[in-house]
Amino acid sequence: MSIKVPANLFSIHLYHTISRNSFEMKQNPLFSTLYIVGTGISIVMTMVIAIVYYVRLAPVYPETNRMRTLVVKSAKMTNDESTHSANISYAMLKDWFYSLESAEVSTGVSGTSYARVTNDKEEIPTYARYTDENFFRVFPLVFLEGKPFTEADRRSGIHNVVLTDSYAQQLFGTTKGVVGKNFLMDYTNVKVVGVVKSGSFLTPDSYAQVYLPYSCRDGYDDEGSHWALGGYRVYILMKESKSVTDVQDEVLELVRKFNVSDMGDGWKLDLVGQPELYWHSTFRLWSNVAVDWGRVIWMFVGIFMVLLFVPAFNLSGMISARMERQLPDLGIRKAFGASRRRLLVQIIWENLLLTGLGTLLGLVIAWIVLALSGYEIFSLFEVFPKFPPKGVNLGMGIDMFFAPLIFVAAALFCLLLNLISALIPAWNALRHPIVESLNEQK
Repeated sequence: MSIKVPANLFSIHLYHTISRNSFEMKQNPLFSTLYIVGTGISIVMTMVIAIVYYVRLAPVYPETNRMRTLVVKSAKMTNDESTHSANISYAMLKDWFYSLESAEVSTGVSGTSYARVTNDKEEIPTYARYTDENFFRVFPLVFLEGKPFTEADRRSGIHNVVLTDSYAQQLFGTTKGVVGKNFLMDYTNVKVVGVVKSGSFLTPDSYAQVYLPYSCRDGYDDEGSHWALGGYRVYILMKESKSVTDVQDEVLELVRKFNVSDMGDGWKLDLVGQPELYWHSTFRLWSNVAVDWGRVIWMFVGIFMVLLFVPAFNLSGMISARMERQLPDLGIRKAFGASRRRLLVQIIWENLLLTGLGTLLGLVIAWIVLALSGYEIFSLFEVFPKFPPKGVNLGMGIDMFFAPLIFVAAALFCLLLNLISALIPAWNALRHPIVESLNEQK
């Protein structure tokens, strides 16, 4: 049976490279296996980290507005004697953030907590989020049935709620026709007005099983001992025509006016670098301390160096040993007129094929590891990991696993690993004079 060789030069070169490497892999199965496995292990560690931070930072469902979302998690009040920090007060949310001119919309979240939900059979621990009607614009959850609760619902404190489809299935045994149904939540009757496609607990700013107005909580509008301090986190979806600076300047002007007024009664307000972009906020160790960007940069540089250069040097040693065995063959090719550059490119192509196979192996293993471990892997990257409530969705969506950016990262890492590991030993081998190369014993 004959093999048809492609006509164009690139395909011919690739065909010969694959053919040659197939022969080399059969002749040196141990080298090939160790090379592919070594590359795969490095790719596994790299891709796990890449996917974890992609899920944290990239626009994934339902946090698809991350690039336009600013966050205010805390405020700090200071006088000559003491400092107090907490989340944002209801008064600040109502008077400042709901009326920002540079914002398309702002939402307040008064927290998440366990709720006791009772159906006909059992009591179900439930992860509930108390928020407002704007939440569903900042975090555009897909409605499968019904609609969000309204501003009128929030203002009146009526117990209209939105469920996720997975929770509706658990509570009612179906995701269809549940709008209008009632159930007991914390021994209070609530009514379902909407069902949304469930997100994942891995997107913690938006995830819940039940969403309901924060006015359903007793004391939601209580004023604390300091005007600015309370129990709300604020998410600001800025207008497309505005910039981050526009939003920050507007908020900081409000802070300035507060600090020069008599409202503070000697206390000064500080938002500690907020509002800030969503992805900035993920790197805060403490809500009342600004991000240490030097620490963040050096952390990622260190991770990259370990994951890239350590396996590269290990693979380089293996390639050097292989080059020593190939010196007679290289000498013959140079004697017949092959240039050093051509031989170098050929060697890099040959090793790139092995690196590519290792990369594919690593990607598959990384996906399997993430699919099986779920939140356990993600918690390793948290300074203060949260314990997921029972019954929450810990899965990863297809958009998290197979994002184009992940494939680009894998390809670039594969290329860099190949160049670093193969270039130096190949160049050293090709520097040998032809006579010395021909005299080497295989």
